[in-house]
Parts: sequence; structure tokens; C-alpha cells
Amino acid sequence: EQELVAALDELWQRAVIREQAQEGGTYDFTHDRLREGAYAELSPARRRLLHRRVAQVLELQHLADPGAVAAQLAAQHEGAGQTGRAVQFSLLAAERANHVSASRDAIVQATRALHLLEHLPASRERDLSELAAHNSLAASFTAMKGFTPLELESTLNRALELSRALGDNSAVIRSLWGLFALHVVRGNVGLARRQAEQAMNLTEEDTGLLTDVHQALGGVDLTEGKLAAAAEHFAV
Repeated sequence: EQELVAALDELWQRAVIREQAQEGGTYDFTHDRLREGAYAELSPARRRLLHRRVAQVLELQHLADPGAVAAQLAAQHEGAGQTGRAVQFSLLAAERANHVSASRDAIVQATRALHLLEHLPASRERDLSELAAHNSLAASFTAMKGFTPLELESTLNRALELSRALGDNSAVIRSLWGLFALHVVRGNVGLARRQAEQAMNLTEEDTGLLTDVHQALGGVDLTEGKLAAAAEHFAV
């Protein structure tokens, strides 16, 4: 402790660091250039070590709710070279951001997860993480711009591809429902119907998704003026 205080005192005397007024006992560099210079002088191995230690402390301090600092944890694990953990926390940060309608932040975190996943070997776990990232992006794009963005269609198509490869029927149905809604809004009613029918063929009575699929098919029937058929779907 004495060595630490002496080192901090010297840096403070030389105006390299300053005490944070709102957080007693914590310090920051007086200029971003000083921080950048200090960071640049670290060897790659020591840099990874320090990032790992910061991540460990953050996780210990937020054991009850790691999601509160998920974005910071993602950055620290990425700096530590712990790509899998970085992906995990990027996805958690995206989920938390979407939960509070911070769609832009969610897009940043989900995109970061996708970038990191490019460096991981093929595996089921990797594909599950990629699917989660695309589902997060789909929610963000829809919240921000409805069903108009071109990125939304490619995101949903990739989510559908991954869901089928993983053999997850529930995820397939959700992706198909998203594509159905997108094409209905864009006026592609025939394509929307085919996707809703594909979802119906996969839906079981106990999945909890049957209502959504009937709503989709009823909506298509209503759009095409098939009122009796629409009523049957809406009555389920």
C-alpha cells in the first residue's frame, strides 16, 4: 500500500493523474494522450493480463447483476484475448440494451459479438451465439425502423438458416414469423403466406407459438379478402 501511495503521489505531483472529484480515492489521467501513451508502452502479454484482472474485479463487484456492466466486461475480456467470454457479455449487453429500448447500443454490442465470433472455431455453441446476436439485431432494427431496413431481411434470413441447422423448430418458427411480418408490410403477400404456412407445418399444439402462426395466416387471409378463413384462424 505504501508503494502504491508513493507512486500515485508522484504521478499526482507531476500532473500525470488527477483525483476524481465525484469518486474519492479514484484517479484518472489528466489527458487522453497520456493514457494512450501509457497503454501503448505495455507489452501485449502484460496488456492481456491487466485486462483479465480488470474483468475479474468487475465480475466480483457485480456478482448479483453482471448485466449492469456487461459492455465493460465484454471490452475487458476482448482485450484479455478471452473471445468466448467477450461474446457472452456482448450478447448480454445487447439483451439489456434492447430491454430498455436502447436499440443503437444493442446494435453495437450484437455487431461486436458477430465480429468476435468470426475468430472462434465452428461448433454448436458458436452457432447458438450467432443466432442470439442476429435475433438481437432483428429486435433492434424493428424497434428503430419497423420492417423497412434491408439489414433486417438479411438478419432474419441468417437467423432462419442457423435455426434450421441447429434443429431448433421454435427458433425456425420465430424467424419465419419475422420474415412473414416483413413481407406483409412490404406487400409481398404471397411470400408472406408461404412463410406462415411453413411455420404452421412446424408448430405443435404445446409450443405456445400456435397462436402467433394462426394470427399470421388470419392476417394474410384478411389482406386477401378471405374473411371466413381469416375468422377461423382468429377464433382459434
